[in-house]
Amino acid sequence: MGTDIVKEQTPEYLFADAVYSFIDLAQLVANRLSKKMFWLIGEAPDGIAWRDVDEK
Repeated sequence: MGTDIVKEQTPEYLFADAVYSFIDLAQLVANRLSKKMFWLIGEAPDGIAWRDVDEK
């Protein structure tokens, strides 16, 4: 498939999976504990936001 594809179990794949797992856990905790949604747009810390679930 070429060199542009990230293969499974490489350091890059494992890092991306860890980042995704952290963001997914933050979203779950925020929603369960405070009815908030976790947003990360751009770079941390400026891109991190917490929004009410009802907010659109």
